[in-house]
Amino acid sequence: MVLFRYLEKSIEKIIGFWNLPADDPEALHAKLFEVAVMFARLAEKGQPVLQQLTVLAEFGEGTREWQVKRFTQSKPVKTLLYLFIVLFIGCAMLSDRTAKTGLSIICLIPYTADTAAMAYFDWHGDWPGFSSGVKVAIGMNLVLWSTELLVLIGGFQDERGVVMLEDVFRPWMLLAKSEKLIDALRLLGVCVFEARNILFYLFTVVATAAIIVNLIFWDKFDADDGETVDTFLDSFVYLFIFMTSGENWDVLVYQGYRESTASAILWISLSLFGVFALISMVIATFEATYSRNMDQLETSRIANESIAHHVMFQCLTWSLPLHAAETADDEKNVTFYKQLPNAAMEVFLEVFMRNDEEKFDIDSRVNPLLLFPGTETGKDYSNEAQRNHRASITSALKVMTVLQDVDDNLSVVLSEFEETLVATRCTMRLRSDVLLSSESMVLRAHLLAKRTKSNLELTPDWERDVRQRYAEVLETQEKRLEVVMEVHQQTEHVVKDLVGITPTFSLDRLDIVMVIAMMFHGFWLSLWGSADQNFIQAIVLVFTAVYIAEVAIRIMVFKRFRQFLDDRRGTGYSFQNVFMLVLAVFGTFAQMLYYVLPDRHGPLMQ
Repeated sequence: MVLFRYLEKSIEKIIGFWNLPADDPEALHAKLFEVAVMFARLAEKGQPVLQQLTVLAEFGEGTREWQVKRFTQSKPVKTLLYLFIVLFIGCAMLSDRTAKTGLSIICLIPYTADTAAMAYFDWHGDWPGFSSGVKVAIGMNLVLWSTELLVLIGGFQDERGVVMLEDVFRPWMLLAKSEKLIDALRLLGVCVFEARNILFYLFTVVATAAIIVNLIFWDKFDADDGETVDTFLDSFVYLFIFMTSGENWDVLVYQGYRESTASAILWISLSLFGVFALISMVIATFEATYSRNMDQLETSRIANESIAHHVMFQCLTWSLPLHAAETADDEKNVTFYKQLPNAAMEVFLEVFMRNDEEKFDIDSRVNPLLLFPGTETGKDYSNEAQRNHRASITSALKVMTVLQDVDDNLSVVLSEFEETLVATRCTMRLRSDVLLSSESMVLRAHLLAKRTKSNLELTPDWERDVRQRYAEVLETQEKRLEVVMEVHQQTEHVVKDLVGITPTFSLDRLDIVMVIAMMFHGFWLSLWGSADQNFIQAIVLVFTAVYIAEVAIRIMVFKRFRQFLDDRRGTGYSFQNVFMLVLAVFGTFAQMLYYVLPDRHGPLMQ
């Protein structure tokens, strides 16, 4: 309720900046619709919705503060900020103390500026106090600047303890900035706490084994031949490593076997129980706790999307009346809610789904399986209804809103609104992944047939009418499954065999050619240092040109660079394209360094 009131108050402030005439409700509805779409885009990009709403409510759209907030939250600026953070962490590997401190301070300045901007916007918001992320960032800035100034001004550059303390805090800078890492650390703490019993059991078993080894081999191991177990601490440390990984087996086994060959029974027993049984129990426990709590990895994203859903729903239903509903057990407990008409919901979803319209041209949308140049090919694989992209999307949205309208009152409440948005995102995900969409279609048909078959088997024999009805439904669903499987096979055929440079030379064939080329490349690289270096370098240069040509050909096939990155054939193909592009750029850069500065950067070619 507190969040709802805060969001409502913020939207009121936003409306106050517009200065719209009171007798023009349509203008107000249009502006609120734009705000709802804007926050839908922000949530889709993972930007903090509550902070953006606060800045928009306090300063208004188009102001300097609003532009600064949009600038700091833009993807290029965030990427550059993360690059500075990574460089700050990498400064720990520098041996020159002066250069290390100077470069660390330079990399720390953007992080401090970003923290100051977040603190400024939090301070001017109506939400009480700083957010948890800002508090952590401010604390990290104080610690990092204190250690850097202590090293720079205090003259502790050669003090090993101070330098070690400075380097220990470096990775935590990235942790304080990334909400995903914070969620992962929180999940780790939950898993450790829930696995406390098995961890206590691990400690007990290792401690018992350490006491036994200490009593048996006290003052019998020679320090010149390895390690001793004359104290409980030494024995515990060596036994913990031995029973969990077996890495230090030579430290214990050789000396123990030298004292008595019967000690082999002890070492084999401890090794079998520790490595095969005890560690398997620990891993299984952690896997079980992780599976139960893995949703916490998405805590920040889910909370951000939930706030965005509330903002969107309030904007879309701002002028609609409130409805009251009394609970069955308490007449005094009244719940107020609003209802968004299905027609308005469909318009919003259509605009929301139009976000990826620029990624693919009309031919790709009509027939997303065929991406090689040509406009007539798609007509052979689609009907008139499928080619009418806008009509098919509108029809799908109508079906989606009808399914979510459980009360059949031609409107949706907030919970149904959120469910519809989730379903829309899933639909958008399927639209951008052809193979996943086809596999989902097969899975749905298979599950329906499986459920009907289970109901048929559970129906007793004396209910013949029911069994007959289930049998007829099952026969229809099995025939539909066969058709769906045929469509899926045709889809795989089209994706793997027909998407290419020409209808007869697919990208899958290009992959085979490039694998053969990489094998030859690896063969020539294996001769590095044992043959004519100039000849080998010429071969490497030729293969680099081949890789660049391959990337250029693929981009030409997809017609646009963004289509190349967002390969509509599927996520696996998109990852393949991006990975190939990174390798080609790195190889080209290494070649340039080799020819410009061969003495310093020659090892990059190896």
